[in-house]
Amino acid sequence: MKKLDRTFGIEIEFGLKPESFESFKDEFEMRTGEKVNVTSAYNTSVSNTHWTLAVDSSVSVDGYRGRELKSPPIKLSEIDRLKKVYEFLNEIGKVNRTCGQHVHIDANDLTFKQQKKVLIAYLVNEDVIDMMHPISRRFGRGVGSQYCGSGHGRHEVTRDESRNTTPSEVDQRLDGVNVQFVRLQNHYKSVVINECIKKIKKARSVRRLQGQGFAEKYSNVQIVERFGTMEFRQHAGTLEYSKISNWIIFLNN
Repeated sequence: MKKLDRTFGIEIEFGLKPESFESFKDEFEMRTGEKVNVTSAYNTSVSNTHWTLAVDSSVSVDGYRGRELKSPPIKLSEIDRLKKVYEFLNEIGKVNRTCGQHVHIDANDLTFKQQKKVLIAYLVNEDVIDMMHPISRRFGRGVGSQYCGSGHGRHEVTRDESRNTTPSEVDQRLDGVNVQFVRLQNHYKSVVINECIKKIKKARSVRRLQGQGFAEKYSNVQIVERFGTMEFRQHAGTLEYSKISNWIIFLNN
């Protein structure tokens, strides 16, 4: 498949002004030229032709209502369609650390072996990829990492291990940084990455990979069989077109 013909989909988590809900459909369609279904339900299915606005109870923005806007499949060559959407959302919405952006990339033409290579490549290069994201979405930091930050689940273990350090170890600081904690964190990160790579290589199917507990250690990239996509979940909440468009282009390279 040609790169520009590959489709993607996005899930935009954000806070919506309460007074904007009733007029959202008409305003959205007038401003963007896109069609949208609006519902008060949670976790709705994705339309192949329309955007979908639904409730998202995981989003908590003071004075706003948690919402998730899902796109239909869009070709990479048509990524500019997002610009008007983000311009509109930036006027009526707000994001914080409880929000994220999930990107689905069409993987129907990839074999399971090729999909596993994508997972491994993301794991191996995660330290570099982390630098593209705010601290809250990196390893062991902030609200975002509790759900879809790099190495989902690792921060809890590193905290537990840090509690077992002796007072003398805790006192070892370099420019205010707990050296022992950083060492434990990096060690555990390496252990988890190696463990995940082993699980990926051994798996003979997506179901086997999920059954081996891969997602419990690492939920940042997932193979979603029902959609035929690979879902990348690390990006922080944003209402800026330039940020999300650059991320989508990066994921397609």
